[in-house]
Amino acid sequence: MKRTTVAHMIIEKLRQSGIDLVFPSHVSGDLNKEHDWAMSTTGFDLINNFKDVFDSVCDEVDAQVESGEVIFTDDGIIVSN
Repeated sequence: MKRTTVAHMIIEKLRQSGIDLVFPSHVSGDLNKEHDWAMSTTGFDLINNFKDVFDSVCDEVDAQVESGEVIFTDDGIIVSN
């Protein structure tokens, strides 16, 4: 079972386009802490700094949830097989 977050999906899309964002050590390795930090204005501020990618990923996740490909948990984790 694969677990990810919207923030991690955004970061992966950015990496594919040549933008490599690296988590600081105080959050690195913890999925929830990484997500929260990446979305916060004191972190990468993904929503404001990469609005188009954020919107695209949200649309992608919505479609995956609707099709049953993934489950979006109450704590913001995206779970797929």
